Amino acid sequence: MSHNALLIIDYTNDFVDPNGALTAGKPAQQIVPVIIELANQFLAAGDYVILPTDLHVKDDPFHPESALFPPHNLANTWGREFYGPLASWYTKHQTDPHVYAFAKNRYSAFANTNLDNFLREREIDALTLTGVCTDICVLHTAVSAYNLNYPLTTGQTASNVAATFKPYLTAGQWVTFVGSSGVGKSTLINQLIKEPSVLTSGIRDDDDKGRHTTTNRQACQTASGAFIVDTPGMRELGMTSSMSKALKTVFTDIETLAQDCRFKDCQHQSEPGCAVRAAIDAGSLMAERLADFNKLAIEADYSQLSAREIEQAKVKRLMGSLKTRPTKQN
Repeated sequence: MSHNALLIIDYTNDFVDPNGALTAGKPAQQIVPVIIELANQFLAAGDYVILPTDLHVKDDPFHPESALFPPHNLANTWGREFYGPLASWYTKHQTDPHVYAFAKNRYSAFANTNLDNFLREREIDALTLTGVCTDICVLHTAVSAYNLNYPLTTGQTASNVAATFKPYLTAGQWVTFVGSSGVGKSTLINQLIKEPSVLTSGIRDDDDKGRHTTTNRQACQTASGAFIVDTPGMRELGMTSSMSKALKTVFTDIETLAQDCRFKDCQHQSEPGCAVRAAIDAGSLMAERLADFNKLAIEADYSQLSAREIEQAKVKRLMGSLKTRPTKQN
């Protein structure tokens, strides 16, 4: 007999509580009723509730996250305890054989753990994911599960997602939905206006992605008196060749500093005599600003190249970054 499992990922004080070391804030706190409801539904159906949770050692020199984030989810600390109502729920159900909490030390709940064996031994063949952080641990777990051929869903329903937009839909307010083609903008709008007035299509069978359906702009009025504008999805977003000139105008500070670099083709990475890096070290230029400049400059360089030329440019850029610059002789 096959089963389903709900994975509640990293829903701890450090990630959710306002005083947590890496709190995701109110959005993370607001989903706790949905998480508890889902957990109860899964147990009532005879399915499983699994709680993969980070476990870290402070200042671990061998763990890559030590250099990326402040200490969090440390063993035997308040920060690693489950947040609020979930802590109470777990205390009540932790002896249930269908409830399984375990430690992980990487983003994915499958990395360095027995999760895959646990699922297959119990004939669990479909997973529902929820928790935090959506763009890191939940995302990495989803990718791992997909590569292991587990069908996936998320804990959010369309109506739950729609409810988060209501504070913005006051009388007379205009709201526009913009995004990639086929991601579900029109489906969400239908939930907000409570009637299927916007044409939608099902997902494609070959890749489980949405179909491009909306082909014109249209405005719909909600019960609260707000207006929502649906727009055709963007199939591609890129930069034009003229952006190279625009970058020099927007980032005049970096362009000016770069004139004092020792090498004319300085990439502002680790080259000796880099005036841009010196400004960052001195605190007169933010590292984030240079990172933004580099990303946009690369996009501008690639904008007029063919796919093959882009790949060649990427290889050339990679090899260039591996070269050791000669030091200036005194």
